[in-house]
Amino acid sequence: MLSLELQIALQEIGEDLVDFVVDAIKNKPIKRTSLRKKGGNYVSTNFESPVNASGRLARSISYSLSDKAISVTGEDYINDLIYGKPPSSVGLSDIVRWVEDKGIESEIEIDQLATLIKDKIEKFGDSIFLYNNGNDSGLLENVLTDQKKSEYIAKLAPIILQELIKTWQQT
Repeated sequence: MLSLELQIALQEIGEDLVDFVVDAIKNKPIKRTSLRKKGGNYVSTNFESPVNASGRLARSISYSLSDKAISVTGEDYINDLIYGKPPSSVGLSDIVRWVEDKGIESEIEIDQLATLIKDKIEKFGDSIFLYNNGNDSGLLENVLTDQKKSEYIAKLAPIILQELIKTWQQT
């Protein structure tokens, strides 16, 4: 069982990690490739933008503590934002919600626009996948830097050492 002091320190670290992940989701520009049909051919354009379309993912980030770990979790689709969505089946309702969340305006009906987007993702993958070819987009890169690890160790080490000494003295 963790001592109250260690639980508090781990909670502070958990909250810190959540803040870093949420900041990356909201603000970190991720490299992408957009495909547009022009004259019968697809033309690619590279761009960068954060992945926070609706804020739903950022709001879902949380942490939990066990006796052995701090776990940071969020919506399952975070993996699609890290590695991109490869060519695969996509739910039309998910695309409609994304278009609405993003506030995309178009001259065509939202269902028709969502169908075009869905078809392109199913054929080519999403913009993150197209740019990174299924490799890590770097979304969560630098969330847990060596400096942060050192800070966390410096925070936890004296508490853990104190608990070990107490345990040894009791035996």
